[in-house]
Amino acid sequence: MKSIFKLGLCVLFLNAFTTHTAKAQLDDIGVLLGGGAEDATTLTRAYLRPLATGLSAGLNAGWNGSARPRKLLGFSIEVRPSFAFVPSNRQEFDINSLGLTNLRLQNPNDNIAQTIAGSNDGGPVLDILGEVAGMEVDLGDLRLPSGTGISFVPLPMVQAGVGLIRSTDVTVRFIPQTSIGDFGDVGLFGGSIKTEITDWFPAGKLLPIDISLQAGLTQVNLSANLDAAGGDNQEVEISNNSFVINALVGKTLPFISVYAGAGLQNGTFDLDITGDFDVETVVGGVQQTQTITDPISFSEDSEVNAHLLGGFRLKLGILNIFVEGTLSESSTINAGIGLGFRN
Repeated sequence: MKSIFKLGLCVLFLNAFTTHTAKAQLDDIGVLLGGGAEDATTLTRAYLRPLATGLSAGLNAGWNGSARPRKLLGFSIEVRPSFAFVPSNRQEFDINSLGLTNLRLQNPNDNIAQTIAGSNDGGPVLDILGEVAGMEVDLGDLRLPSGTGISFVPLPMVQAGVGLIRSTDVTVRFIPQTSIGDFGDVGLFGGSIKTEITDWFPAGKLLPIDISLQAGLTQVNLSANLDAAGGDNQEVEISNNSFVINALVGKTLPFISVYAGAGLQNGTFDLDITGDFDVETVVGGVQQTQTITDPISFSEDSEVNAHLLGGFRLKLGILNIFVEGTLSESSTINAGIGLGFRN
């Protein structure tokens, strides 16, 4: 599974995992594909499921520094690292619940496997099953990978914002498609709009607080060349689209802004492993090499879920310090610094 989980290393650019931590747990994709592309897809999906939720939660965080939009032509540029925490029930999965067709547990009682966010204990061993002369035979075995022992998804974030008319501002995040060495390429784009709605309420202009609505969308694309034993043109591509909408209430003072709110968020995680992969199989008692093309493709939607958030921005001249937390299925915390004026 080395090549399957090298996509994890692509995300590890965003996740700030060390390469040796992840590589120590990788295996050859050809071994897993010996059980068939369908089972390989099922296992890969289960192993990487925390990224679908954690990546979306991290990308949906860190848009705000106050409930009030920036003033007209106010500007800021910020570095906002975010950490999405993977809940314990997403750190492992039950193999018996997957409905595998060509793989069977060697020990039926050893049915709990780790996800990428799980512990770094060794995974269960599965027998790869086949049929020879109408009889079921064991073609080999496969040990599932352990987790990384890292139960959070870190995301570095750089963004800039500007204030517009009618108490509205926009914020953008952008990384052009950029090479990240052995991991491949990464690109990111996102945008957010926030508008104050205090005066929508009776006597709203007299309220001592700011009330706003904010919505944001972020897309990240990652790709890498794979190096599985045997095969050609092996690549992995992943894409994650995340959307969030928040209602915010807060107060902005000369040196500090505090805010809280509630919102809804979701995301979609798409993965494709393409190219030709040579897999050793046994047919009629004879070992043969079978080539599987474009073996794995799936899309994982994180459920629409509600969250609470709160944070503050401390202003020291043009220097801003940010802290924000969200409480949801994958809770997050982000903090950072930035430069800004009229914000």
